[in-house]
Amino acid sequence: MVANLLDDAGEPVPGTERWRTVEAGELTVGLFGLVSTNFHSLTDYPADWQVLEYVEASREAVDALREDGADVVVLASHVSSGIHYTLAESVEGLDAIVGSHSGIVFDEPDHVDGTIISEFGDEFDHVGAITLDAAGELVDWQRTDLLTPDSDPAPAVAEYDRISVRYTDDIAADDTLAAITDEWTAELEAELGRPAFESEVELNATYDSYAIETNWGNLMTDAMRTVGEIGDVEVDIAAQNGGGIRSDSTYGPGEITGADVMNILPFPNEIVVVEATGAQVREYLESAIRPHPDAEFGAQPAIQVSGISYEWSGHPDAVRVDNVFVGDEPIDDEETYRLAHNDYSIENSAVLSEADVVLESGQFQGPYVLDRLEATETVAPERENRLLRVDEAVDDAAVARDAGELRLTIEVPDGAAELATDSFRVVIRTGDELAAASAAVDGDTATVAFDANALTELLERVDDPVPRLFGAYEPDQDAWEYEFAVPTSDGYDRFRLKAPVNVSDVLDAPPADAVADSDGGDGTDPDGATAESDGTNDGEDADGVPGFGPLAALAGGSAGTYLYAHRREADATETDAAAAADRNEPTTNESERRTPTRPQPSRSRQRQE
Repeated sequence: MVANLLDDAGEPVPGTERWRTVEAGELTVGLFGLVSTNFHSLTDYPADWQVLEYVEASREAVDALREDGADVVVLASHVSSGIHYTLAESVEGLDAIVGSHSGIVFDEPDHVDGTIISEFGDEFDHVGAITLDAAGELVDWQRTDLLTPDSDPAPAVAEYDRISVRYTDDIAADDTLAAITDEWTAELEAELGRPAFESEVELNATYDSYAIETNWGNLMTDAMRTVGEIGDVEVDIAAQNGGGIRSDSTYGPGEITGADVMNILPFPNEIVVVEATGAQVREYLESAIRPHPDAEFGAQPAIQVSGISYEWSGHPDAVRVDNVFVGDEPIDDEETYRLAHNDYSIENSAVLSEADVVLESGQFQGPYVLDRLEATETVAPERENRLLRVDEAVDDAAVARDAGELRLTIEVPDGAAELATDSFRVVIRTGDELAAASAAVDGDTATVAFDANALTELLERVDDPVPRLFGAYEPDQDAWEYEFAVPTSDGYDRFRLKAPVNVSDVLDAPPADAVADSDGGDGTDPDGATAESDGTNDGEDADGVPGFGPLAALAGGSAGTYLYAHRREADATETDAAAAADRNEPTTNESERRTPTRPQPSRSRQRQE
């Protein structure tokens, strides 16, 4: 049932009805459904189908159902949770709303202006039930949490009598669904259930992909960048929207199956290559940023990339990218670059949709990436400083030499409460980095010490290395005009600072006492510790759907993607799969995950935004 979606003739779309009534004892219950108004960007259905606004469609449905004799009217919803409250306040005669597009789990139903709102999660994790009387009043409700045998109940189970638990190994299989599952998974079991390649490291395909550079993001975009071989097109850059990385799980180290890859990339999105100017590439990177204020998700670059690196900032009035390098060289706004992305993201980007398409590869992301990784056999991707967050930039570091050390002195950022002295590192334009030996804070300045030979060697590796000093800090909450404590971003428990470093200052650094005399410093040895990497969030794995194994879960979109792609390829001439892009040697401090210091709110992601 879909009340707000019509075909080009204004009729219900094929296979649906807008609303219906059912008899429940002596009562007539009216039911209608809603889908997201960004329907066309979520699917590939015809562009001339009509999508009605939520309140308009709901009022029409409620009025029609009441005229048909409905005693109670219920919305079966697949729209975002916040819309439910608008509907409750705006639509007269709507008794209850169940379901949502947000994956939110209520501890108990809510009441808003006479409407009951009941949201009990998604993806087979919960079963909810509400009982209404003839007046549409809530009489009873139940929530059953479905858990795998090794899972612990939520705290709410002990707090509410109406919340119970059932373990999936105690639930008998439904014969009809089991038969459908067996039919769909027979071919997938043989093709995708076997190991496809091996990873020497844990692959992070969690929702960290929205907020930080991940090693899976690097691995898959490196593979995407090889797609130009199909049309003899040299691809400079590849990008992937964080929302298209769907499994919210980690894999390995060890054998990785085809099913794993298809769970990560389930959508039938074709890899397309467009030609864009450097200015357009920069504009796209900035448009992808999701800035503060967002109390739940925080600031995010929202993409993964290959062939390009950049700094990004995500605060109001300061949404920008800086120090953008393509192939380790500064981006030229007038030059043209070829960028591989999925067709979904290109079509929904105001920037990339205007770029010239130079290759329609005919390759779906999941099967293509899987083929490339199978050819590679063994992978060990690392984070390579492709995405560098900057919350505050300070002036150039003052440089002084003291025996075997080079000391970089910077101002403490205005928005900092406390610097993390173990977090400092210098990064050059190639992504290579060097961790500080120590760091110390003295009033409004911080002095960061590096091994002099190591820092000199780093800066002499390439011409014009563009060195920058990065570090982390606890923000001073009073200095940031947000109505919530920052940072809230997945993957970050602290803000990031940047200070440019002048190459000649390092190579021709004066003695430390000369700098101390000029800036008021005392020239004493700073205390410190080893540096850390750009921190990530240890989000909880979510690779299990209660009652279904990973192959059974593929019977949805990813299965269709895989089978369609490979059956189509069987009619064409086979091409040899080339190895994915060579991995760079890992730099220091490549820790991929860390336990968050701040509890993260419960959330789920919508399709692939």
